[in-house]
Amino acid sequence: MNPYTLKMDRFGSAILVDTEIWSKKDECFLPVSLIFDTGAAKTTIATDILVDLGYDVTEGKTKRIITASSVEYVKEIQIDRIRLAQYETEPASVYSHLFPAETYTSGVIGLDILSRFDIHLLFSKRIIELYPIEG
Repeated sequence: MNPYTLKMDRFGSAILVDTEIWSKKDECFLPVSLIFDTGAAKTTIATDILVDLGYDVTEGKTKRIITASSVEYVKEIQIDRIRLAQYETEPASVYSHLFPAETYTSGVIGLDILSRFDIHLLFSKRIIELYPIEG
């Protein structure tokens, strides 16, 4: 099977990937830049982005998470769809969280999605190959 190919950009020590999230407001996918984060258990999207896309971030269940620097409380939100390369999941459960402006990202793509693939990081080509895991 041919892999899904994802372009990667480096920003400091982070790998940024282009992702698309379904906008309830515009009824189409809109691009967001997320950090490719194998240390994150769950995909987390910036609260302001989710609001801009038409999602109600106040109704979700409150979850406790541990970040690299602290314990935080976030809302778990159901979004209609998320697309990573040619892979699309619907619906998707993500966390809503505030990200500092200095991170220059709209969130992180975590293991809840990444663990569905065998992954090759090809730094020389600046791409990530995603091989879906069957079953």
